[in-house]
Amino acid sequence: MAALVPLGHVSVEAQLLEPLPPGQPPLVVPSADLGGTLSKWLFRQPVSDNELFIAAYKSTRLVLRVAELGGEEMLEEEGIEAHIFRGLIGPRTELLVCPSTSYKGSASQQAVADGLQLTGVVKKKAARLRNILLVHTNDGETFPVSKQLLRPCISLTSAIRRKPEGDQIVEEQVDVDCLTFDRVLLFLEVDAKGGADRFAFDIASLEEMAKAAQVLQYRQLRESCEKRLGDFQSRVRMHQWIEVVHHNNSGGCWITMDGMVFDLEAWLPEHPGGSTIIPQQALNKDCVVFFELYHASRESFQYLREFYIGELWPEERSMVPMEEETASAEFMQQIKDFCASFRLDVDKIAILHARSHLGAH
Repeated sequence: MAALVPLGHVSVEAQLLEPLPPGQPPLVVPSADLGGTLSKWLFRQPVSDNELFIAAYKSTRLVLRVAELGGEEMLEEEGIEAHIFRGLIGPRTELLVCPSTSYKGSASQQAVADGLQLTGVVKKKAARLRNILLVHTNDGETFPVSKQLLRPCISLTSAIRRKPEGDQIVEEQVDVDCLTFDRVLLFLEVDAKGGADRFAFDIASLEEMAKAAQVLQYRQLRESCEKRLGDFQSRVRMHQWIEVVHHNNSGGCWITMDGMVFDLEAWLPEHPGGSTIIPQQALNKDCVVFFELYHASRESFQYLREFYIGELWPEERSMVPMEEETASAEFMQQIKDFCASFRLDVDKIAILHARSHLGAH
């Protein structure tokens, strides 16, 4: 196993674990003081991108999320900082604490975020840009990117080869949004190390990645997207409720939410809350209320398409046991809106299924 990267900085988002009592003013905390406390607590400990943990601070408990990791050294010859997903807190690691940006769709979620006020918040200083191409996305964001890294993107060849005038930095506009382009950069880095076949795609953004591959004329990315999209389409189908129950009773882990079926078996060992809580609480019932309870951030939504394997037949949805407490209407709408792009058209499939049976008699 490779040694962990010593981290130069760690950005952490903080919020209260529980809302303050009514009428109590927000807890005011100096960001630097909290950062120093966390640095001592986490010293020589590994941390991962997007990791969640709970920490006691003075008289309260906080929920902390690792929002960004940065390495100790800059890649001076390229002028960019490598993407890092896991590293070690060391004596030179700068720990920066910022307010939470998690999803605040309910009053309780808003309360735990607003109940903590950080003062003196400092953001990481931008690195000096050298030997790079400034890429402007179609939604107004700018990325300083290594020209060498971008060479597989054929549509950027002329920009990469263009010589800067004086001290000016070469710039180029691409018809790709910033979130998708950021994912393209991650793929480029993995591809440069010969690991394109092992890249962990976010299935929710796969179609946008495929479009970006066409815009950038990036063949390896296009072929990888086409293969992954084919895998997704081949595994998604309609399910019977008895099939779901039988699968789970045989040791599997299929969950249902709003008629959708998700296969979480591969996710259990990686689940931040542990590998047992989902099988204990969420099987053989509609578990959307638990998803809202434990996953306040919309970042958790990105995994839904990755694990989606289809839908229950409409006439079988009434067989699914429901919890006494239900998910909020706002959260249900969030789920429906996010999943609309990849859900099967159940009504259309049911009509075609009925017609095929009528034609058989």
